Amino acid sequence: MTAGNVVRQDPQEGTKLAKGKSVSVWLSSGKGKVKVPNVVGKTQVGAAQELGALGFKVVPKEETNKDKPVGTVLRQNPGAGQEVDAGATVTIVVAAASNTVAVPRLIGMNKDAAVALIDGRKLVATVQEVASTLTGGTVVDQNPKEGQEVPPGSPVTISISNAPVPTTVKVPAVVGLSPAQATATLALFSLRARIVPRETPDYPPDLVIEQSPTAGVEVEKNSYVDIIVSKEPPSTTISVLEAYKTRMKAWFNKYDGKFQASVGAISNIQNLLNASKQEIKAAEDFGNLMHAIVRDLQNIQPPSQLSSAHTDYVQGLQSIAKAADQLSKGLKDGRASEIMDAFATMQASEDQTTQAQNALEKALGFPLSSAPGP
Repeated sequence: MTAGNVVRQDPQEGTKLAKGKSVSVWLSSGKGKVKVPNVVGKTQVGAAQELGALGFKVVPKEETNKDKPVGTVLRQNPGAGQEVDAGATVTIVVAAASNTVAVPRLIGMNKDAAVALIDGRKLVATVQEVASTLTGGTVVDQNPKEGQEVPPGSPVTISISNAPVPTTVKVPAVVGLSPAQATATLALFSLRARIVPRETPDYPPDLVIEQSPTAGVEVEKNSYVDIIVSKEPPSTTISVLEAYKTRMKAWFNKYDGKFQASVGAISNIQNLLNASKQEIKAAEDFGNLMHAIVRDLQNIQPPSQLSSAHTDYVQGLQSIAKAADQLSKGLKDGRASEIMDAFATMQASEDQTTQAQNALEKALGFPLSSAPGP
């Protein structure tokens, strides 16, 4: 109980006393038993906050652990659920970053690849030759062994077969890789990449689509492997844009007249709160038309450079279509607030599409000012 709170009184509640008589009260000192929460698995900061809120003193201790994120509580003492005095100390053991490096498996690799891997782990390679029947240059033994933890900068000795080193190598498969990945892979096999660009619309750009020699062919070390890399042809970009212009022009011509007529019909509604059946029908027709406009526009694929503007334009028209549905419902029910909200949404949606429309008009070369939208 919090220090200062009344925990007992004498006489008890309800007892009648003469004026001036004494009433004794006992105040809490704040001491008592508190149940320790479970903070294992939480972050050090989260655990300290939770324990501190209960009045515990927290003592953190670090322990190297490579399996848990740094700062994770691994153990606690006292354990979860134990009841201890308020203000007691809870020790939490927190995961700390490992200061060692695991030695990788090197046996079976060629010398160059093994040395590169050792260097990459921030270890120091020491090479010695030994008699072996394995292919020359192959790692036949290592010290320390695979998986052993050592400090960064420690030496790793690799024993290399002293048999004759082959002068040929089988070409690895690099089709499907990026040029940088393919070049690095070939280098591991002591081969050099020669990049040959090829314009093609059939593959994404910057992808190895062919190689020569093909994978598995045995060639001399340090020889060249031609890698054919896809490149987007300029004509593809132009044709996509031209196709987009053609479809947008057809879309505009299909709906421009219908849109102007429909807008005119709802603009002529005389009494918004007492609309005629014909006027309500005009609002419903406008909503149906807007949904059709949006559906057709969604089926037009824009070029990548206009994708964002096209999407913004579609979303603006979708908002107008939904507002049109709200307008026809408001007219039908005679609800002024719904009608006003619909007109406000239409106006806001038109304002939002202005930037997208400007970007599209600039690329298309013809105005959309009389087309559906702003």
